[in-house]
Amino acid sequence: MNIKTILFAGSFAFLNIKVNFIPNTDLLIMMGLAITFDLITGVAKSYAMGVKRTSKGYRQTIVKFLQYGGAILVSMGITFLGQYNPEMKKLSDSMAYFNNGLLVFIIFIELTSILENCYEMNKTSKISQFLIRPILKLFTFELKNNVIAKLGDDVNNENAKI
Repeated sequence: MNIKTILFAGSFAFLNIKVNFIPNTDLLIMMGLAITFDLITGVAKSYAMGVKRTSKGYRQTIVKFLQYGGAILVSMGITFLGQYNPEMKKLSDSMAYFNNGLLVFIIFIELTSILENCYEMNKTSKISQFLIRPILKLFTFELKNNVIAKLGDDVNNENAKI
């Protein structure tokens, strides 16, 4: 631990400030890494496919980061308000799960994008065919004999008969 961290944590303890509204830091770091790897694999994909990168693509990464950050800040704000409002105490207690679930969902989205970028770089390689593609199909629920898809098909077929 460095001196800045100790002073920062000490100032919170001295001021008796509770920071229970901040989501899991490990998940925040993983989200940042996932966004970074998505950017790197996106650039690598465009290079491998011979597509010129433009500022528009880089701006999309910033927009995505801001959208994710906004969603996280809103959920943190609700949690923070709930801690100090007795009527919202139950909501505040469950928001910790929501905050972490939101981060897991964002990481899932970014991992799916990373897999899509890696698959698009070289669809014919053995790694793409036997590792990336099956994982990507699992992530995007494109499984053969998928129970959920079959249920949806059954419902659609019943609706068509009506």
